Amino acid sequence: MKTLLYVLTISGLTIGTKLIEIAYNFGLRFLIRRTNFYKISKANITTVFTNKSKNEIDKLANESCKETLISFFESLYSWGRGPQKTSFHVNKVVDRYLYTQETVNNPRLCFSFHNRSIDFLLSWLVVQSQSTVMYKPFKLRLFDEFVKKHRSHNNSLPVEASIRGVRQMLIDIKSNKTIALASDQVPQRKLGIESYFFGKKCYSTTIVSSLAKKMNNLPIMVYVTKPNKSIYSIVFAQPSPQIKLDDGHKYMNQLFEAEISKNPKEYSWEYKKFRRIEENKDLYNF
Repeated sequence: MKTLLYVLTISGLTIGTKLIEIAYNFGLRFLIRRTNFYKISKANITTVFTNKSKNEIDKLANESCKETLISFFESLYSWGRGPQKTSFHVNKVVDRYLYTQETVNNPRLCFSFHNRSIDFLLSWLVVQSQSTVMYKPFKLRLFDEFVKKHRSHNNSLPVEASIRGVRQMLIDIKSNKTIALASDQVPQRKLGIESYFFGKKCYSTTIVSSLAKKMNNLPIMVYVTKPNKSIYSIVFAQPSPQIKLDDGHKYMNQLFEAEISKNPKEYSWEYKKFRRIEENKDLYNF
């Protein structure tokens, strides 16, 4: 599997990205516009950015889908090279001290959102430190086992986004270990709570605020971004103690909103973010 992915991405990140951009601009976008991938992205963007015109919505939806294809290529590249080689492509780390500060007597909780390739980000994180990584299993078992092995680099432990996985993270928090998770996806029923995302009702996870309450220190928000065509940056940010309150999930979403708004085309809008709320039941009827 790793060899196959290596061959598929043998062009490298720079050339591969350019080839995707060329293909998208010269016809692929017209095919993408017919897919649910595009329709879901546009529905979410329309819901979130109510102040944008129709042309602005169309443009952002197109740019977002193109960036998502590039992000998928970044994930393939990461899986085909392994975390160590992938981490070499990170050119800049913003506020790295938040991650490297002393953690002997404190756990380290890194929470993120789906900005570009999550596996590109995880590759860097698991190289830095042995981590417990929350993930959602792939439906194809063979591929799921392969990705789990990739995320197990440096003796890291992948755990499913389930009650059992949450229990393991609670154990590791008490043992002062490093936890990494993307907390913007829709959680399983009974594992979340009604909240808001860009002013729209959604079903949100409470795992970050729940884990944060078990810590003496504060968790860290982290994400990967590409400020220009040649630089990959890992960005760390320190939330306030508000993240530990009972409504900390609302504050977490506000943090995500602020970062996503800086460059919204990088965010993965293709997930049915608002689907678990009754009033949004018709949002994704295409």
